[in-house]
Amino acid sequence: MFMTGNEVVAWAALAADADFMYGYPITPQNEIMHYWSRLAPHFGRGFLQTEDEISAGFTMLGGAMVGKKCFTATAGPGNILMQESISMAEMMRLPGVWIIQQRGGPSTATVIYSQQELRLTTTGGNGEGLRIVYSTSSHQELFEYTLKAFNAAWKYRFPAFVLGDGYQAKMRETVTLFRPEQRGWEMIPPQPILRGPGVPHLEREPVHLRNT
Repeated sequence: MFMTGNEVVAWAALAADADFMYGYPITPQNEIMHYWSRLAPHFGRGFLQTEDEISAGFTMLGGAMVGKKCFTATAGPGNILMQESISMAEMMRLPGVWIIQQRGGPSTATVIYSQQELRLTTTGGNGEGLRIVYSTSSHQELFEYTLKAFNAAWKYRFPAFVLGDGYQAKMRETVTLFRPEQRGWEMIPPQPILRGPGVPHLEREPVHLRNT
C-alpha cells in the first residue's frame, strides 16, 4: 500500500490489537490521532483526546493498569511533557507504547524534520531509567517496529518507544501491511495489573508495583 508514515502507525496499532489511544495534537503526529479515531469505532477500539500531553501519558498508564493495551503519539515539546509519566511507568513497571515523530528544536523550532529526540527518548526523565527504543528509517520499519514495541512493552511490562520523524510522518511510501499471525508473530495479550476494587489483603490480593 502507498501511505504516509502516520497512516502506517495507525494501522500497525490496529494490527497489534491496541485497545485505546490517548493523545493531544502536536505536529507532525496529528494524523495518527485522526486516522486512529476514524478506524477505532469500526473495530471496537477507543480514542480519547486529553487536555494536554501530561494527561495523555498518565491516562495511558491508567488504561494499562486495568488491562488495556494503550498507546500515545507525540513530538518535541510533547515528548518533554510526557517524561514524568514515562518515569512513573519505569518505576511501576507499567507497559505502554509511545510513538515519537521527532521534530527539530530547541522548543517549538521546526515541525518537519529532525532526529533530535533520540537522547531525550532513551535517557529522559529523572533517575536514568532504561528504555526500549526502536528507531526507524522507513515506513516498513515503522509498521514492523510498532508491532514489536507493543510486544516488548507487554512482555517485559515496561514502556517502549518507536522513533520516526516529520518526513516519515508526512511523506508517502510503499509498505506491506500484514496481520502478525501471517508472519508467525504471537502478540502478547494485556493482563490487568490491578485486580479489581477493594481493600488489599482483605477484599482482593495485593499487587506489587515494583521499583526497577
